[in-house]
Amino acid sequence: MTDEAPKVEARHGRNPGQRILNVSGRLVFPTRVLALEFLEHARVETAPVVILDLRGVTFCDSSGVGALTQLLDTFKRENRRLAIVPSDRVKFVLGIAQVIDFFTKFPTVEEAEDAVVPR
Repeated sequence: MTDEAPKVEARHGRNPGQRILNVSGRLVFPTRVLALEFLEHARVETAPVVILDLRGVTFCDSSGVGALTQLLDTFKRENRRLAIVPSDRVKFVLGIAQVIDFFTKFPTVEEAEDAVVPR
């Protein structure tokens, strides 16, 4: 097992107020510090809309599910919008955890950009 956090790269979305976070690697957090670093990296994006592109995620465990649901809760409290573009693996794990329906999800980043715009 590796203690390496997933790689996260940010870019602007097509619409004003959107940020895309490309997440790749393993969505696994063997330590609380790594989970907090991931959450802070995603939360620091101040755009009203953040789209997590998770298609590059090769593995996700319960710590990854926990980080995603915590991030979703944070965005709701801040009255911001979060959408995900899950890989098949992430979609499967979120389904097993019975939290998939809590997320606004899209098959492509482009569809998410068109549908999830700042209020």
